[in-house]
Amino acid sequence: MQKLYLFCLLSLTLLLNGCWQSATIESATSDYASRLSRVLGIEVAIPSPNVALHYPDSQARQLTIPRKTIKLSEFYAINNCPLAPLIAQRNTALGKVETPSRRYVYELDVIAALESCATQVSAEQTHIRSKLDELLRHKRSVLPMVRAQLLQDSEALRLGTGFSHDFLEFQDGQYSEGMTETRLALDFLADLSERNALTYHDIETHLAAIEKHRLLAKMWRTQRYISQTLPILTDALNTVDVVAKCTSQQWSDKQMILRNVLNMFFVEQIQGIGSQLNAYHYQLSPLLQRISDEVYLAPAVRAYWASHYQQGFDTYQASIKAHVKAWQNILQPCS
Repeated sequence: MQKLYLFCLLSLTLLLNGCWQSATIESATSDYASRLSRVLGIEVAIPSPNVALHYPDSQARQLTIPRKTIKLSEFYAINNCPLAPLIAQRNTALGKVETPSRRYVYELDVIAALESCATQVSAEQTHIRSKLDELLRHKRSVLPMVRAQLLQDSEALRLGTGFSHDFLEFQDGQYSEGMTETRLALDFLADLSERNALTYHDIETHLAAIEKHRLLAKMWRTQRYISQTLPILTDALNTVDVVAKCTSQQWSDKQMILRNVLNMFFVEQIQGIGSQLNAYHYQLSPLLQRISDEVYLAPAVRAYWASHYQQGFDTYQASIKAHVKAWQNILQPCS
C-alpha cells in the first residue's frame, strides 16, 4: 500500500511538472493574478492586452527605383556577352512579377554580365564601351534600393517580424523555437551587401526560416504582453501597507505565503519566459539593427523594428524591474 501511495504521488508530481513546463505567459499571468487576489484580499483583474503587431503597409514602404532602357542591338556585336538573355528573361511575363529576392539576384547577375561584357569590348568600340559604363554605374547605384526592397517587402520578413498568434514559451534548451535558424538568417541578410555571388535558393532558404518560426514576432508579442499586464500586478503589490502589516503578528506568516507565490508564479514561470526573451533579444536585435542601417530602407519599417527591439524591450525591462522592487518592499524584514 505504501509503495502504491508513493507511486501515485510520484506520477502526480510528474504530471504537474509537465503541465508546469507547458504553461503559457497568459495562463501563468492569470494564475499569478488569481493567487495574489486571494492572498492580498483584493481584486486583481487582468484585461486583454493589445499585443497586435502592425507592420507598415505598402504605401508606407513605397520605394521608386529608377529604370533605364537600353537597345539590345547595341550589344549584339559583343562576342559571348551574356546580357541579352538576361534582358530577355526580364521582359517575360514571369520576369515582370518576380519576387523581391529574384529581382535582387537578377540585378546581381546583370552587373556581373555587364562587367564580363566590358572586358570583351575592343578599343575601337568607344560608343558601346560608353554605354556599358553608363549602364554599370546605373545598376550599381540602384542595387542598394533593390536590396532595401528585398528586406522590407519580402513576405517572409513581413510575417516574421509582423505577424504571429503565439507567445514565447519557456524552453529547456538554449536554442529553441527556431533560434539558431533565425539567427543564421538575420546574419545572412545583415551581410547581404557584401555577398556578390548569390542564388535565389540562398536567399529563399534563409527567408523561409524567418517566416516559418516567426521568432521575432513572438518575442515582441510576449514583451508587449508582459509590459501591459505586469504593471497591474505591481500596482496590487504596492497597495500593501508594509509598515502597518509589520505590527501584525500574522504578517510573517503571510510573508511566507507571498514568497511562495513569488517563486511559484513570477520567478519560475513569468521570469522563466522573460529569461528566454532576454537571451533571444541580445543575440537577434544587433543583427536586426544592422539590417535597419540599409540606406534606402523605408523610415516606417526602420521605425517599426526599432519600436520593438529598442523601445518595446526597454519598456518590458522597466516593468520587470518595477515589479521586483515592489516585491522587495513587501518581503523586507520588519524592523
